[in-house]
Amino acid sequence: KTTRATMSWGDPQTARELNTDQHPELSTLLLQCSGPSRVYLHDSKWKALLHHYNALVHLDEGNILTATVCKSMAKHARKSGNLAALALHCSKMLRDLTRAVQQVSFDPSSSSSGGALSPTMIVRTRSRSDASVTSIGSSSVSSFHTNNTRSKKSVGGSATKASFVLIGKARATCGALNLMRLFVHRTILSGGGGGNLADGEAFDNASASSATSLERAFVYIEPASAAATGRDTIEELLSALIQFIDSQAKPLPELYDTSVMSLSLLLAMLSTQLYQPIISSRQRQEMGTFTNDNDVSSCWEGSNLFLDRLYAYASGKYQGDMAVATASTPYVSKYHLPENWETSFISTILRWYITRPEPPKRSITAHHIQLLKSIVHSRGLSPGPDGMIENYKVVTAEIPSATLNRAAITRTTSNSSDHFSTAYADDSEDASVIATATREVLSISTSLLLLPLRLMRLAMSTLGSIGARGYEYLHFGGGIDISKLSMDANDIVWLTESPINDLGSCLFLLLAHNKRAEDASGTNMFRAALSSLQDDRWKSNDIYHSPSFNGAVGFESPQKSNQYDGLEEFDPEMGGAEHMVPVEYYPFVGSSSSFSVDGALSSALSANFEQLFQAFGNTLHTEVGALMFYTFVQSCPSFASAVSVRSDLDALVLPLLRTLYFSSVINQSNYSSSLIAAKDQNHVVSNVTTKLDEKALLTTNTETSYSKPFRSHSQLYLVMILLLLFSQDASFGPDAFRRITVSHIAWYKERQLRDISLGSVIMLCLLRSMTFNLSRLRDGFLLSNTLAVLLNLTPHAVNVHPYAALRLVSVTINCMKRYSEFPSVDMEEDMNSTRGMYGETSRSLLRFLTKSVRNDVMEKNMHIVYALVYRKAELDSIISENPAAFSKVELGKIPALVSQANSLLSEDNVVRSAEQAMDFLKINISSLKAIGTSPFHSGLSPGNSDEDDYEDFTYEYEEEDDPEIFFLPYVWEVVSCVVTSGVMDWDKSRAYVYSHYEDDQATSTESTQSLSSDSLVRDEDGYDVV
Repeated sequence: KTTRATMSWGDPQTARELNTDQHPELSTLLLQCSGPSRVYLHDSKWKALLHHYNALVHLDEGNILTATVCKSMAKHARKSGNLAALALHCSKMLRDLTRAVQQVSFDPSSSSSGGALSPTMIVRTRSRSDASVTSIGSSSVSSFHTNNTRSKKSVGGSATKASFVLIGKARATCGALNLMRLFVHRTILSGGGGGNLADGEAFDNASASSATSLERAFVYIEPASAAATGRDTIEELLSALIQFIDSQAKPLPELYDTSVMSLSLLLAMLSTQLYQPIISSRQRQEMGTFTNDNDVSSCWEGSNLFLDRLYAYASGKYQGDMAVATASTPYVSKYHLPENWETSFISTILRWYITRPEPPKRSITAHHIQLLKSIVHSRGLSPGPDGMIENYKVVTAEIPSATLNRAAITRTTSNSSDHFSTAYADDSEDASVIATATREVLSISTSLLLLPLRLMRLAMSTLGSIGARGYEYLHFGGGIDISKLSMDANDIVWLTESPINDLGSCLFLLLAHNKRAEDASGTNMFRAALSSLQDDRWKSNDIYHSPSFNGAVGFESPQKSNQYDGLEEFDPEMGGAEHMVPVEYYPFVGSSSSFSVDGALSSALSANFEQLFQAFGNTLHTEVGALMFYTFVQSCPSFASAVSVRSDLDALVLPLLRTLYFSSVINQSNYSSSLIAAKDQNHVVSNVTTKLDEKALLTTNTETSYSKPFRSHSQLYLVMILLLLFSQDASFGPDAFRRITVSHIAWYKERQLRDISLGSVIMLCLLRSMTFNLSRLRDGFLLSNTLAVLLNLTPHAVNVHPYAALRLVSVTINCMKRYSEFPSVDMEEDMNSTRGMYGETSRSLLRFLTKSVRNDVMEKNMHIVYALVYRKAELDSIISENPAAFSKVELGKIPALVSQANSLLSEDNVVRSAEQAMDFLKINISSLKAIGTSPFHSGLSPGNSDEDDYEDFTYEYEEEDDPEIFFLPYVWEVVSCVVTSGVMDWDKSRAYVYSHYEDDQATSTESTQSLSSDSLVRDEDGYDVV
């Protein structure tokens, strides 16, 4: 039987089955508040609606009535002003909740108790003249009752009452925010954000621009009076959201859910950019978009309203609220984001990224995480040796600490040399990735009664069919829209222990990668703030542990506001309005950006770089982690410098190599491309044969059927760019081959790699990616970056692992053979043609080989020499059959060296083992080194030694002049298809921001699908023979 400890709060059943017959009161309120009739701010309908927060918090557009209500609000929002009224209610509730959070303090030790209030509770009381802090003693709150209220034991007096008020405010706010998110998203889809209008979803004034229509939808008009005033609600809502997010997190399920819902609402508000073609800030400059530097609302029709407002607030360019045509005097709001709020916001994101706060038990967020893990477990997807699932469709957002953490990585320095050995501990126990708490709640092969529609849709699209009784639920689950089951092919299951960090990182990435071009309206203040990031390890105050972390930064002292905001105290737990007088407004008191040594406030941003480095090491295998690391390295010189001097870069490189490795798995199963019978512990449920089920399965499988073993090409591009950034550092190559040794690579399947240098691991992964690219993807950009990383390592390649040496020679000869088979052409080759790809790859690999057998390192790379001798017959055949394919300079001393080594081994007619042959060549190393100085052997002009064959140079990464063209679509793809795929409803079919590279990916997919696995030749290790 399900225990209450595993349940979340709220009423998901009502939200799922919402209809006018079973739930007439809530249905009527939703229809009235979303219709064309104006429902004023003080109308009792709003209070009655928001009191249904237990159901509102679980609403999604999969319900037919909910979808109808959202479309109605989108259609009538500008005329009715009801969306603006709801925005004011959300803003007021957020401000009240923020103040309540600051008035209640929690014992940090209670964070592990599943979200219960601490035994010692502090209530902060304020007066008009001063603020005092009073200790109330002990109080406790029991677990939830079935009616979702807490047991009100009179243990702590006012402390207990304050806790109930806080919980009630959080629940009501969370429900209102979810309703607001649904309405805003549908309004944007209906044309307010620049996207195409859906059928029957047009604004009343079709002649108004999309940006203007959306802006007017957030203008609230008071009831008719002598001087009607238009109230722009956008700044109030954005200010309340940002300031609540920046507030100190408390160990309460409802507060965590409210933070997650606030971040989700902000992402929905920024989705105006998702539903229109990408227009970068540089392109806007060229188009002369901004006609008035101080007026963001004067932008072109495709303006990103909320995004532009945030930048304007950050730069101080936005002057007052918008004046409405019907208003004689514009309303001036008293709620503004404080100066330098972007610094405080980034500080919060940093704190989350380092600490990765987990959702408390009984929270909706924690319950959804458990459901996702149970879904994955039910499909038979178990973690690999490294504790992570080896399928790109299921991403573990953090390296499991039970398998790999900083304590499990040991580095020892030998007495003879400065040599580091990295030992990755093997955990014999199953990694704690699959949650078992909801096995009583959800049996995925037999029931879906507690599975939200979004998670159901995600499971069907990524992991295959779910089971007969699951589809039976589709028949009888009244109010479910079957058409909502289609998902995008790039959606994945995102297993995370800290959704609040992931959503916050996505929001930060969107703000950091927009507005990259400086213009008259200013620069990107978020990147400017990040550029000032400093290491705080040398300061006396640690901002993440300092007791002063709750202090104000850039905010004024609490003062009474004389302006009435038109809202009442909303206390849902205590029965509604407490009093009908204006409420005092206390400016937000939130987290600080940094503290100086003497305790004074500072505007500079600081973080513990050691903790930040470890956080990136745990998340760099994910797309969010890779994007965050790239942003920090490119925007923060101090952090980039700190990373470059570290001797443990394998902690960052190995997660990237793991991603690269699994992106080229040939025989990886695609769980969504076939009808998989659902399983449980005792039996197998046969595939469903009803017409409805067949239609759902065929739709899902058609949309997700593709053979590439990775989510998107952009993911591979970013991984290779990061490897290029590492390789261009002068110390990285020597450290990778000489200093850092990895004791075991658990995720490498072809061979058991032990005691292998990091440089050799990089070589193997690059060669694997290169082979996969040439045989299947034919991606010139990815190939050129792969070769650049490999060539940057060329001068430092020593003590190459025997298997890496064998793979290097094998791939080189196969590429040369394939290139020599192409007909000769007079035109210049480029990376856009297949012949050009093979030619450039062959020449680059030949250069690597030539550099690896030069005289000063030949003795340390005898495995490469032996591998060349082992493949001598094929090398001679390629050169003799098509001598014009490669010049003598490109071949260098390799043919002569191979011939000389083979002569030495065969002159006495003695059969030797591989080890004996290596020892014999080492004894005769002097004769092999003489090859480079002999023109007769090398084919070079007299006087040229092998060291002069190629000039050493380094390939360096240089960002494009307009990086937004690549990064903005990619970030939005990560937001919509990765992090929020099971959390938010996105209309992927209208996500026009992806359109700029869809053609390129379609071409690559065609080339991938055109090469079936049966037509490819594989070598002994299962690699494609290119």
